[in-house]
Amino acid sequence: MLDHYWIMVVPLRRNTKTFTVKSAAILIVIFLAASSFYGSTILHSSITDLRKEMTDSKTTLSALTSNMQDVQSQLSDVQSQLSDVQSQLSAVSSLVQQSEKAEIAQRLIQSVIKTSEGKGWKVANDFKNGGAISNPHNFECEIVDYKPSGRQTGHKICVHPFNDIVSNEVRGNGDWQDCRGLSIAWNKEVNQTDENAVYVEIGANIGTCVMEMLHNTNAPIIAFEPNPKNLYPMKKSLSMLPKSYQDRVAIFPIALGSSKSISKIYSASNNMGNSVVGKPVKDESSQEFHPEDVFEIYLERLDSILNADSEVTIPLMKMDAQGFECEILDGMGEELAASVYHIHFEKAEHWQNAHGCNDFLAKFRHLGYTIYNSSGGVVGPEMDNQKFGVIDLDAKKARPSH
Repeated sequence: MLDHYWIMVVPLRRNTKTFTVKSAAILIVIFLAASSFYGSTILHSSITDLRKEMTDSKTTLSALTSNMQDVQSQLSDVQSQLSDVQSQLSAVSSLVQQSEKAEIAQRLIQSVIKTSEGKGWKVANDFKNGGAISNPHNFECEIVDYKPSGRQTGHKICVHPFNDIVSNEVRGNGDWQDCRGLSIAWNKEVNQTDENAVYVEIGANIGTCVMEMLHNTNAPIIAFEPNPKNLYPMKKSLSMLPKSYQDRVAIFPIALGSSKSISKIYSASNNMGNSVVGKPVKDESSQEFHPEDVFEIYLERLDSILNADSEVTIPLMKMDAQGFECEILDGMGEELAASVYHIHFEKAEHWQNAHGCNDFLAKFRHLGYTIYNSSGGVVGPEMDNQKFGVIDLDAKKARPSH
């Protein structure tokens, strides 16, 4: 660049004898202008380069950000997969536990049962393992969602398709609320590590309380229901449950009484829960009993069905037999009653009087029970002749200490 400047200077020196101050000043100005232009060019180039580098950096940063987002997405997918695996492992573990409990329940039930069949009857197992349910009368039932205490279970329950008190409530609310107290009592009174405890239900109707106990307790269950019209929807409900539930239940299609016999059971048209052994007893005067709802049934003593000598205990029993309770208590026997610690029952004078069961509460006391009302107060002998109508009571005795 300086070579160019000297080319400009030489002609001045040739044409001018004296190198004046003015000429020097002009040369300096030209030099400074050229330097400024050159510096400006360099600065502009540097800025351009810097801008390019910044653009490249932004591109690189954007790529890194995108890569990080991809990595985060992949990590999220891995976490989701791990969560799914953990959920699957938890479900498998739950199934294994349920299966183990079902096996224990089966052993308990088998150990406490003396006999599983008699003349004209046998334990109902046709609801298990996808088998065809025996239905010689061609009964029908309506399948609805089963929701104990409003909780979704994903399971179904079968109810009567006609107007029926229990079926109507289950159809509308998902369960029969009278059963809720049973699962609460079991979970409160039964040690969860007690592997020798069995729940017994006498008068199971369509199985609403059996379903309650299956879903809200770990109890092995022995249930008695003699009315074939109630028995069919109960078995249908059980047939739709997983095997681990089915294996916890034994269903006896018989009534219980003081002796082995054959009788008839009469069913009220709008209340299949009012199924009465031996004679029709109405809820109210206008209630009807239709001839097609009268069925022949078999009766056995409870102590001929359940083994009092086994190590199995019955910490909770529900008894709802529409006035036939005196006969059932007579057929229980003192030896078996010694292993039954709590009986939830209904005192229904109208039905019990119809069967001559006037010393109902005295029979409980004779077997060693103290009777309590729903508030926890003791019902003493002085109250036996008071008119209660229909009330729920509990007969309890202390467990033997070990």
